[in-house]
Amino acid sequence: MSASERIRYYCFNKNCKSSIYFSDSCIILEVPLTRAFTEAMYCQECFEELVSKPILELKSELGKLINAGNSFNTILVDDDPAYHRIFKELFKNAEIFNEIKHYKDGVSALSYLFKNKNQAEFIPDLIFLDINMPEMDAWGFLDEFEALYPALGKKIDIYIISSQILPIHKHRLKLYKHVKGLINKPFDKQSLNDFLLEVSI
Repeated sequence: MSASERIRYYCFNKNCKSSIYFSDSCIILEVPLTRAFTEAMYCQECFEELVSKPILELKSELGKLINAGNSFNTILVDDDPAYHRIFKELFKNAEIFNEIKHYKDGVSALSYLFKNKNQAEFIPDLIFLDINMPEMDAWGFLDEFEALYPALGKKIDIYIISSQILPIHKHRLKLYKHVKGLINKPFDKQSLNDFLLEVSI
C-alpha cells in the first residue's frame, strides 16, 4: 500500500447522526495513509474518535491474545520502516507486550532465532510477519521456521500482516500450524488502546 492511498474512518456513536447507524446522513472521513498513522480522527458532529475497518480487524486479533492474560515478547518482520515505527508507537504503552524487535526481512529474523535458540528468554512469543519482502518472503520464512521450531523450545504464534491478503494466501497459510491469524494493513496507534477499553468492559 502506497503512502498516497487513503483510509476511510467512520463514527460508531449510536447517538450521532453522522455515524454508520444513520445511513442517510452518515459521514465518511477519508485521510491520507501517512496522516492516519500520526493523528487521531474525530467526528465533526459528536467529537467522538473515529474508527476504520483495519483498526477493528487488529482489535479482533489482539483481543485473542489479551484474553489469554499473558505478556509477550514480539518480533515484527516487515521491510517497510514506516510499519516498524507504527508498531512501536502502537504497542509501547500496552502491558501485554514486554519487548518488540524489528527485522526487515525473514533472513535476519531467522538468524536471530537461531542465535538464541538455547535462550528461551530471548525467543519471541509472537511474530508479526509481512507476506511480501525482498530476499526472503513470508513463505520462505515459514518453511525455515518449521524446520527450526523444534530447537526453539517455546510456543510461538505467528500472525500474518499484509496490505493484500488474497484467497490463495489464506489457503496456503493453512499448511502452517503456527500461523494463528491474518491482519490487514494498515492499522494505527488508536487501535490497541480502543481495544483494551472494549475488552475491559
